[in-house]
Amino acid sequence: MDIEQDTIFNKAYLDPGKSGVWRYKVMIPHLGEDIISFGETATPLEKSIFEGQQIYFKHDYLFPGGSYKDRGNTVLVSWLHAMGITHVLEDSSGNAGASLSLYAAKAGIHAQILVPENTSDSKILQARACGAEVIKIKGNRKDTADEALKRAESCYYASHVFSPLFYHGTKTLAYELFEQLGDTIPDRIIFPVGNGSLLLGLTTAYRELFEAGLIKSFPQLIAVQHENYAPLHHAINSENDFIPESTPTMAEGIAVSCPLRLLQMKELSINYHVTVETVTEQEIVDALKLMFKSGYYIEPTSAVAFAAFRKLRMQFGEGEKIVVVLTGHGLKANNAIEKILKH
Repeated sequence: MDIEQDTIFNKAYLDPGKSGVWRYKVMIPHLGEDIISFGETATPLEKSIFEGQQIYFKHDYLFPGGSYKDRGNTVLVSWLHAMGITHVLEDSSGNAGASLSLYAAKAGIHAQILVPENTSDSKILQARACGAEVIKIKGNRKDTADEALKRAESCYYASHVFSPLFYHGTKTLAYELFEQLGDTIPDRIIFPVGNGSLLLGLTTAYRELFEAGLIKSFPQLIAVQHENYAPLHHAINSENDFIPESTPTMAEGIAVSCPLRLLQMKELSINYHVTVETVTEQEIVDALKLMFKSGYYIEPTSAVAFAAFRKLRMQFGEGEKIVVVLTGHGLKANNAIEKILKH
């Protein structure tokens, strides 16, 4: 299920009084003028040097909810509020549910969040503190999604995966990059992928910018998965069914073995020449420790993108604009981080 719109991206129609998601209101499907927002602004784009290579960090964990998922939920919840929805259900590995809880609370919507049993305590606490009913589901991320679909027979399913409204929020990341880089595109964007909301958002936005005649080509999108949870990488490179490893990972945000939109993600990856890379648990740990020592307090899932940057950096040309998207705050994974630092 997708949303098609005929609106052409035109900077003359952007909201000059706003920064961030709702600056691009003209490009976002919405109902009326009642927006559920915390005044989100554009997240910083920081130019830096790591291991001799120029890099741009997109600090997309600096949202009210502590993750980029706020981009999607401000759009999704605004729509639900306009529809008069008062009770919603969502399944999440943590960040999407925690984010939804914030926006649902602001909108006066009761949220029921289903999470895998091993979800970080900090994310569960955040959701509960905002009034959401959090239910732990025995098993993995797929088991949680399956249970949510059963329960959704009697409740509105506000899924960040199922709803196309969500990635019309995440696409604003690309709009921000376009403006922050002086109306140009980066050479490469590296980002984690689990259920694919960033992949769908980025490809949607760059298609819209291309159709508006503002760009003549697309950036190289590098989607990164954990080697044990890599269904998209497997779908592109193998004809066999993907069988995930049972070994848990600290990068819980992308521990998704059966994403609902896998076929769509595969099609987009092929059409947009997306590179899908994998990293190991140790590569994530090493990347995370290096980020900490440099002052970046991010969660393990965010380190997945930086781990891929380190793995691929010798392939990048001198002077390339390479954006690494940091998706979640370290405060969401204090327990996991404490274990890392003890070793």
